[in-house]
Amino acid sequence: MTTEILQIGGVDDDEITVIYSTPPSFKSDAPKITIDLDDVVESPASPSTNQGEPSNSNSGDDDVLLRFSFACEICACDKPISDSFQILGCDHCYCTQCVSNYVAERLQESITEIGCPVSDCAGFLEPQHCRTILPREVFDRWGDALCEALILGAERFYCPYGECSALLIDDGIEKVVQSECPECRRLFCAQCKAACHAGIGCDEFQLLKEERSSEDLKL
Repeated sequence: MTTEILQIGGVDDDEITVIYSTPPSFKSDAPKITIDLDDVVESPASPSTNQGEPSNSNSGDDDVLLRFSFACEICACDKPISDSFQILGCDHCYCTQCVSNYVAERLQESITEIGCPVSDCAGFLEPQHCRTILPREVFDRWGDALCEALILGAERFYCPYGECSALLIDDGIEKVVQSECPECRRLFCAQCKAACHAGIGCDEFQLLKEERSSEDLKL
């Protein structure tokens, strides 16, 4: 036999009346129970929900985060493992932002062969390896700087005529005495990279040039 609440009545400031019923046929005889509200005790709040008291419910999450984070030795900040960047040729790793800033600084100093931030470490960085973490302009600047460095290895020089000064490259394939600037179309000495001085050796021409410069300074 089941019992259900039939009616709640008689509610005032101090008490409440509850009428229970058994099957419908016994509604007239349903018992009444009066509850004194002063006897109702509020359940204390859970310690974890009390304001002003620390909760330990997230301690496990903190431990997990610590296991999946690392301290970047450049910025000294804790970063997630997913934000780490491994240097080639060594065991050092740093956060992606610090590596990006480091590459940009080295390029600003005209350094194209960029090594590990740790002094005397054999680690190194390459453009393709860093491409995903570098801003587009930094990556392009690095590529341009490397190409320019290769040109330097092939001996670059400028047209000796001041009003031209075009950038030229000596590929060293052929040994020639004179050459023509592709920009101003004037001849210059391919040996000393000076203006054409036919009939005068390079050493003698350079000496005359220095003497002329000295006389101009005296004037």
